[in-house]
Amino acid sequence: MALLLTAPLVACGDDGPAVSDAEAARAVCGTLVAWTNDVTETVNGTQEQMQEGADLRALMLDAVDVVIARTEALGEEEAALALPDSEGGETLAEVLAAGREAAQEDLDGFRAEVAAIPTPDPEATNYRKAQLVVELEKPRSLVKPDASGDLGDADLEAALRAEASCRFVIRT
Repeated sequence: MALLLTAPLVACGDDGPAVSDAEAARAVCGTLVAWTNDVTETVNGTQEQMQEGADLRALMLDAVDVVIARTEALGEEEAALALPDSEGGETLAEVLAAGREAAQEDLDGFRAEVAAIPTPDPEATNYRKAQLVVELEKPRSLVKPDASGDLGDADLEAALRAEASCRFVIRT
């Protein structure tokens, strides 16, 4: 009995102990916050390097490639999350996967656009910086799950809204 009480709550369904809505919210949002921070760090670091005379296309391609790789890793992290063994937990898993896939698709499209950019002149540096930021903001909004009725699980949605780390990584 003591062994069961000390077992970590890391799985759902028949694979182990159930995970609470609050635990799932904390795990989901922690994963999304880490991904968002990594994307932000990549964009900010790239912007600092985008100076007159720099090969902007190469810098942007490198940044997009880093974000694409990080977004692929996000999919693996999300697939490993322990979610409630409920319809809401299943829906949340589907929403997370769909958001990540949409972000991946958007990033792949943006990468193709960047690859087609002709060598910019020095006057275009600020435009290219702004374009990078705008284009990499979109995937951040695509991965955000909606906790305002779309999951069909009021308790799970309430836990997502109540979790402090969810503040900027979910839609409400």
